[in-house]
Amino acid sequence: SLSLGRLISPAGLKLPEIINGSLELDSLTSAEGIVFPNNLRGLFLRGLTTPMGLKLPEIINGSLELNSLTSAEGLIFPKVLRSLYLSKLTTAKGLKLPEIINGNLELNSLVSVEGLKLPEKINGSLELNSLTTAEGLILPNALTGLSLVRLVTAKGLRLPDNFDGSLNISGLTSSDGLKLPNTLRSLSLKSLISAKGLKLPEIINGNLELNSLVSVEGLKLPEKINGRLELNSLISAEGLKFPDTLGGLLLSSLTTEVGLKLPETIKGFLDLRSLTSAKNLKRPRGVEIYQGPRDIQK
Repeated sequence: SLSLGRLISPAGLKLPEIINGSLELDSLTSAEGIVFPNNLRGLFLRGLTTPMGLKLPEIINGSLELNSLTSAEGLIFPKVLRSLYLSKLTTAKGLKLPEIINGNLELNSLVSVEGLKLPEKINGSLELNSLTTAEGLILPNALTGLSLVRLVTAKGLRLPDNFDGSLNISGLTSSDGLKLPNTLRSLSLKSLISAKGLKLPEIINGNLELNSLVSVEGLKLPEKINGRLELNSLISAEGLKFPDTLGGLLLSSLTTEVGLKLPETIKGFLDLRSLTSAKNLKRPRGVEIYQGPRDIQK
């Protein structure tokens, strides 16, 4: 690997023909005139502000970080990348992405999908955290994670048929139009204020976050949640049926134990910090960290 992170000008720079590792040029704002080796294991140009004059290597067997570019018009990417970070890209105009990304694709400043054609395969996570609507968004069939934290409506969101990865749509306040698969790795719906019309997956292999729900009305939990369940705005859990086993349970605002039936097993953290009494509750098996009244039955 070669690190020239403090270099501020490409003038006079002659790179080696072979670099058996990654190349770091994070302080450059322009790459005009730089001749890169044909093959790199990673390229980091985090300070680059213009694509003009940038001729990328044909092969990058690693990550490409262009975190300061606001436009990638005319830029020719390798056909395959491990991960690609275009954190400040504000427009997809002229953007021609690689065909395959074996890791993550980060496009967190895009506010519109106009002109956006995503790779055929993204074998990691896709982050589009400035989009407020998914209308017109065509997702690849191969995708293991999706983050749309500013999405305000589920209208137009069509997940791939075989999608079973992590889904972060923590900005949604309503589940209207939301269609979820039967299985997910994890699901964040932190801002959802009502469970009306919400149909959750049958299995969640990681965490489920529902931190803004104030009522259990209409809430049917998955049959299996292998991670942590967060319901930190509930003041009552009466009528709520939990899976038999959880990887953690957070009910930090719960003020009454009436109607609360805890799971048989919680393999992790149990948070009942707002309860003043838990004398009618039995502490589940497997709890590693407990925060709440001391009168809970053991």
